[in-house]
Amino acid sequence: MGMKTLLRAFMLIFFLVLSCHEDIKKSITADDFRIVMPGKYPGFTVPYHETELTKGLRKALDQDILNLIAQRVYPESGDLEYRYMSTRFDEKSQNLIIRYFGKIKEDSVLAGYQIQFVFKNKKDLFLVCVAPVPLE
Repeated sequence: MGMKTLLRAFMLIFFLVLSCHEDIKKSITADDFRIVMPGKYPGFTVPYHETELTKGLRKALDQDILNLIAQRVYPESGDLEYRYMSTRFDEKSQNLIIRYFGKIKEDSVLAGYQIQFVFKNKKDLFLVCVAPVPLE
């Protein structure tokens, strides 16, 4: 692959990622957060490698939107600092899942809350799952 082709590929990914930022936020907040549901992703997943697209999708998910999502489902969750945890893939349904976790300090029951973003075709967000994570 030549340098010119590599540069074109990089620019295409860059513009796709840039356009994804607002689209993701809009799809999450559309129709009063209709795609945001309580619970965990129900499918079986395996670890998935990072790509430029998944890195870009992660950049679109800032702390404000993460806290807003969790508070829509669990108002008592408060403001937490969410960290990216993993990218996984459901081979059966071909869904890509990006998981975040927000730790609660000094809680006797919960470790925190997890948010899973579920993408069809590795790019189209269609479901957001929010679940409390108990202390082990």
